[in-house]
Amino acid sequence: MTTTSKRRVVTLCGSTKFYDAFQLANLKETMEGRIVLSVGSFMRSEQPPMGCTPEQKDALDELHFDKISMSDEILVLNVDGYVGESTRNEIALAIMLNKPIRWYDELLGGDRWIEDNSHDIWPRIARHVANGRGRPFSRGGTLPIKRVKAKIAVAIDENGEWAAVGGNDLTDRDAQGCALDGIAGDTALVHWVTAEIPVPRVLELNGAVESSTDVEG
Repeated sequence: MTTTSKRRVVTLCGSTKFYDAFQLANLKETMEGRIVLSVGSFMRSEQPPMGCTPEQKDALDELHFDKISMSDEILVLNVDGYVGESTRNEIALAIMLNKPIRWYDELLGGDRWIEDNSHDIWPRIARHVANGRGRPFSRGGTLPIKRVKAKIAVAIDENGEWAAVGGNDLTDRDAQGCALDGIAGDTALVHWVTAEIPVPRVLELNGAVESSTDVEG
């Protein structure tokens, strides 16, 4: 039997001490028709340790990064709200590559977790970029961050002239008055525009000059 539908690929991310959670998630995702990529061993679980050198650990991390790159999405196994160092690096990569993120415990994860930990996620994204794993938001993604609700008074007169005013320190009455002052017509109508706008964050890449070369023109 063949099918033309493309099955979604999901990579499981989380601490390997959560052996049971990985097994249950693997079964659930598989039964729902997804192709599941998981960890290769559970060295921190109750299962017998296989042993792993620091070099092998780095290689396994890189392998898991490749799995994330191949996936359509990741599922973070944040059991009891725990998100360790390796998992944070994996979340950062998924965000950088614009991969959807689902959570084992949505109440302890989700966009709120990413927003609260954005100060930690941004440097990890920077390291991924520096290590050549891609460039930030190469597929048009954005890092969920803090948002503010903006309310703007827009006044427009019978001639089509308009003015817009808003700000944190302005009352609705003041904003409306300032907007009306910005147009010259005798008849005007004030509209209120509201929007949730993300607070900008700057992605900083820290580095140092290792050497300099003089180039003659």
